[in-house]
Amino acid sequence: MSSNTISATNLDPTFRTIIQQTLEAERQPLKRLTARRDELQVQKGIYTDLGNLLNNLQSALRNLISSQPSYTLGGARSVKVTPSVAGSTVLAASAGSTAAAGQYEVSVTSLARAHRVRSDAVEYVNQALGLSGTFRLGGLASAQVSGVTTAEGILGFQTAATLDGKTALGSDTYFVETRQQDGVWQFRLVNSRGEAQSIRRADGSYTSEWQSAPTEAGWVDTGRGLQIEFNPAALQARSRSSGAASVTYTPQGVAITVSAGDSLADLALKINQAVYAEGNRVSASIVNNHLVLTHQRSGADILLQAADESGTVLESLGVLQGGAFKTVLQTPSDAVFTVNGLTVQRGRNDNLSDVIYGVSLSLSADAEGKAATLVIEDDLSADVKAVQSFLDQFNALQKYLADKTATVKNSDNTYTRGALVGDGMFRNLRFDLLRQFQASYATGQSFSRLEDIGLKLDGDLKAGISDRSALENALRSDRNAVKALLDAALGALDSRLNQFTGADGYVKKSQESVESQIELTRKAIDQMNERLAQREQTLIQQFAEMQTQMTLMLYTSQQMNSIYGNFFRSG
Repeated sequence: MSSNTISATNLDPTFRTIIQQTLEAERQPLKRLTARRDELQVQKGIYTDLGNLLNNLQSALRNLISSQPSYTLGGARSVKVTPSVAGSTVLAASAGSTAAAGQYEVSVTSLARAHRVRSDAVEYVNQALGLSGTFRLGGLASAQVSGVTTAEGILGFQTAATLDGKTALGSDTYFVETRQQDGVWQFRLVNSRGEAQSIRRADGSYTSEWQSAPTEAGWVDTGRGLQIEFNPAALQARSRSSGAASVTYTPQGVAITVSAGDSLADLALKINQAVYAEGNRVSASIVNNHLVLTHQRSGADILLQAADESGTVLESLGVLQGGAFKTVLQTPSDAVFTVNGLTVQRGRNDNLSDVIYGVSLSLSADAEGKAATLVIEDDLSADVKAVQSFLDQFNALQKYLADKTATVKNSDNTYTRGALVGDGMFRNLRFDLLRQFQASYATGQSFSRLEDIGLKLDGDLKAGISDRSALENALRSDRNAVKALLDAALGALDSRLNQFTGADGYVKKSQESVESQIELTRKAIDQMNERLAQREQTLIQQFAEMQTQMTLMLYTSQQMNSIYGNFFRSG
């Protein structure tokens, strides 16, 4: 309260009552404004609810329109594996949307295995070995390139330091594949299995995707320990199997330093904590007092690399003998199996995504010498779920519109009007959607109505799957006809909804209009409250002055009575 504000607490109760009654009469316009503001807030909430319902319906139906990025119908596959031997697993599989439905007979001859060697046994694994020196694991004393094959525009390779904290490429043969895309030369680096490698781009980021080739001759640094020399003017399209430039790259191995006080357990820990080139990791374990070294990767050509650099730690432990491994526990080998009679050979057992298109296979530990039948089918349950989601959202919007556009007679013969009774746009929308749901569409296919695939409105105008078997049979036997029908019917619904959704839709414009009215009403309420506050102060001041005058008059009257009363009594 400001210093100029006069309090009404010292006024006579009669004056305070008069002021309150006067202000109450003058507050009637304010009450009407407040009621209007509350109505607008409710209306804003209704438009918000409608916007959400419309967006939910549009999102659900677009999942069923093939031209939409969110299209999911037919995108799921079910996978069933039946081993030939009861109680076995043989393989696990997962299938993506690109996988073709079908049956595959898989017979496993052998599993991929990693190179594994051991040392001689020591007496105690936790006592000092009395050995000192440095040895290398997972590579050479320094990185090396060999077996270089050049191609048009790719002149050579050389080793380099790694960049940006990246690990070096693993031991493998690498190919520089080149192509021209929209007039721009591009390249990527793939390994001997055709797997694209993540390498440095000109902007310093890393990618395994195709990237633009340099426009000037010179060296390109992969950031992974390998540089490639380009002559962009001479580039020709080349792939791994059609003359791409190649190089065999061997990274620098990890240097393990051993002191006389280290035990076998200390040595295993150092090996496991070291940072290796990609795919060249060596794991160490201790089994029956032997140090066991295992390559991280499996495959016939994936060999452990180990050498004493200073001292004879590996020779003394019996890991090496004359520079070669003394005791090989497991020779590296490829997985060999057949799929529908075709022989497949891979260097690993799991995540085999290049055998059956769209399918990832993993051979189980018990797979050798066994077979299994793999069946891939369209996952109709996922399709039905997507259709049901659309129907649920359709019904949710219909119910809301029905409630908000209806006038209901009450038990006392009065009527309650829905909040949108006066807005014919939404009443029309409701009935247009119902009409489009039941309409016939020229698709050029065997289905022309949603009812043909088991989707129907019941007596209460609620949409549902009236015949699930009809829907599933249609999806199974004539998916293209189902797609054509849904594209036509739901496309029509989507076009109608577009008039109400989005930044330029009717709902957004209505929300903006209501928000503008709310803001104007708020300002009017603020102004009226301010005026009423000033009016109250004016009334308080007027009655305060009146009260002061009356008090003064009363005091004067009392003084006069005192003077003249004494005079008359003395006379």
